[in-house]
Amino acid sequence: MNDTKELIEQELKDAICAIAINIADSVDKEIIQDKIYKYFSKLNLPFHDVENLHYLFFQNITQAAEACLTLRVDKKNQQSENYILYCHFVLKYPFFYNHIRKMTESLEGSSCCADRARLIVKEVAYFLLNGEYRNLKDIYCSFSIPNQPIKAWVEFVHSLYNFYHGDATAYLSALQRLYKAQSNSIELMKKKIKTTGYR
Repeated sequence: MNDTKELIEQELKDAICAIAINIADSVDKEIIQDKIYKYFSKLNLPFHDVENLHYLFFQNITQAAEACLTLRVDKKNQQSENYILYCHFVLKYPFFYNHIRKMTESLEGSSCCADRARLIVKEVAYFLLNGEYRNLKDIYCSFSIPNQPIKAWVEFVHSLYNFYHGDATAYLSALQRLYKAQSNSIELMKKKIKTTGYR
């Protein structure tokens, strides 16, 4: 009976989400912008009042976006640390992507660093939602696979979350672990070259 109930709840969630997406697709973007502008105008906040702009306007938009993300996730996962990080990861995507891209460039050079960064973002998101790592070689071309394990990147994203909220300690530790993982990867490649004779 519980399985049937859970299945019905999931189907209902999927239906609500599909309806919301269809409505969003059919509504003219200008209408949405107009509604947001009217709401913003009612607040009558000066632009230099950054704190109130954030809490009275932008935080409401962020909470609405989080509510949309919640429609697609099981209730049991919504309070997990990984899901909370996932929401932040999606809503602050440029912050996380830019850090990941700069790190891949720093660790492995500029060639294919954007491809690696996009792969890392996808795999971190997959882990945050599913709690498991995938075998990258089964999914991606070898040139886009980073030398560091995705687990190290998940730790880096966790540290960026703390860094975003003012705690740099975990961030600095995660940077060290990424550089160490890169160093270990280089040592393994050197040993492989020595044993196989490839140059």
